[in-house]
Amino acid sequence: MKSESRLSHFFYNNFRRYHRYRRWYFRRFTTIGQFAQGVLLFSAVLGINTQQAVAYQIFGLTFAMFIVALARVTFLNRPALPTLSILRLLPRYATVGEEVRYRLRLSQHSSATLTGFSLIESHHDPRPDFIQFSQAREPGSERLNRYDRFIGYYRWSWLIKKNEVSQIDELQLPPLPPGKPIEVQHNFTPRFRGQLTLSGVTVARLDPLGLCRATRELPLPGSILVLPRTYQIPPLNLPGQLHHQPEHRVSAAANGDGEEIAGLRDYRPGDSLRDIHWKSFARTGMPVVKEYQAEYCERHALLLDNFGTPEGAAFEEAVSLAASFVGNLYSGQCLLDLLFVEAQCHCFTMGPGELQAEALMRVLALVKPCADAALPALTSSILSRRSELSSCICILLDWDAERQQMISELRAHGLPLLVLLVSQLPPNDCPQWLHRIIPGKVEEGLSQL
Repeated sequence: MKSESRLSHFFYNNFRRYHRYRRWYFRRFTTIGQFAQGVLLFSAVLGINTQQAVAYQIFGLTFAMFIVALARVTFLNRPALPTLSILRLLPRYATVGEEVRYRLRLSQHSSATLTGFSLIESHHDPRPDFIQFSQAREPGSERLNRYDRFIGYYRWSWLIKKNEVSQIDELQLPPLPPGKPIEVQHNFTPRFRGQLTLSGVTVARLDPLGLCRATRELPLPGSILVLPRTYQIPPLNLPGQLHHQPEHRVSAAANGDGEEIAGLRDYRPGDSLRDIHWKSFARTGMPVVKEYQAEYCERHALLLDNFGTPEGAAFEEAVSLAASFVGNLYSGQCLLDLLFVEAQCHCFTMGPGELQAEALMRVLALVKPCADAALPALTSSILSRRSELSSCICILLDWDAERQQMISELRAHGLPLLVLLVSQLPPNDCPQWLHRIIPGKVEEGLSQL
């Protein structure tokens, strides 16, 4: 075990060094420059014996081109880079799979127009720590051979992409006039949910031969929260009845569910005459009606299965399903409790006087799997508010004995359930009321609800 741990640390540390070098290399040299380096190496091998081959001439020409290109970017291009100033204008939120557009304001303080510049966004260090690297399981890991699983390079690459949240392409800048700010637009499409954190921008300028470029990184912190993808959910007739919610009153106009007056508003056609506030009518001459507090309303629980280590497409689809229900159930007349487990059981309530849909979407954007989750604690949390709940929506990732026991216990207490199973493979002994959602075919599965 100790030898395996040492080897894992060895590979992990080398992956960190390789990522840092790779980032520098691909920013420093263009595709043509990388090809020229291959020609340089190949001609050096073939041209060792200058008496029998002329490949050394190709080596000499390519080497001279690199010397000229490096001198150009070092002594001519690089001094012009510090004259740039940049302001990035990011939106607050983005959504997985939807294009994001943002603006960049640039100005330069030299006396001449600058051309040939490009801009590369710099992500906050996306390299995972050793615990994340050793515990994560990349999608499709079961199809890898034992050697690839032990080395972990595919896992490392997947974690880098996941931690970056989105890859932002290089932006070619238009000519920059002196002393006149310009504004350019850039776009990208997030691939993963989470916090996209940018540490700065790298300004680059090519040499005339197109082999390499001068670069300078400017600190420019910024972030954008990428929300999970959502799907259109058909109209649902969730089971259950109205329940008394003394601590979560929903504002309603003369609905008869409560007796406490919440306020006054202008009369609208169709309002009952018995709800007119006659004292105010006599004082102002304009009809106004009383609004009441509704103490009876629907309250639904939304349980998100993040137990174990459910990395990959199934877990992301489950989070997207939860986000879709949040958007679908958001109204002024019901409450929704989002429940999941991390270090402890969390419950976030959405509704009037509580969190709004935007707040729950922020929570879902950052939710992670929990390897040490205790299902009994979550079951107890739901049953403790059973008297206030109209129904419970359960989004599960497996149909094992532990989850079956949890669902059976909830059903035994008479709580109406809508159970969705996000799984690629059909479970054994699947009951008719269990709705299976296949990752990648979520909309098709939702249409059958």
